[in-house]
Amino acid sequence: MEFYRRALARLEERWAGTGDRGTLFENDQHLYASDLDVFGEGSLFELLCAARTPMGARKLADWLLAPADRAEIERRHQEIADLAPRLDQRERIA
Repeated sequence: MEFYRRALARLEERWAGTGDRGTLFENDQHLYASDLDVFGEGSLFELLCAARTPMGARKLADWLLAPADRAEIERRHQEIADLAPRLDQRERIA
């Protein structure tokens, strides 16, 4: 149920300050993380993170901090396209 409440909050733009802010992953030395508000309240991480495990949150943080090459981006897009029509499976893994 919490998963759906958070999704509705994102759709209604009421999400800032309600989720994981990713403060564990903040790095002042990173080239763009602080300038682009990647972590913290109202950050991209807080908007995107629906992880239920520390490993999932770490994976998202790693993706936000390191640009992927073209092949990796295309692979991720294909996986998203494959999973998009399978609502039941997406809900089970969420």
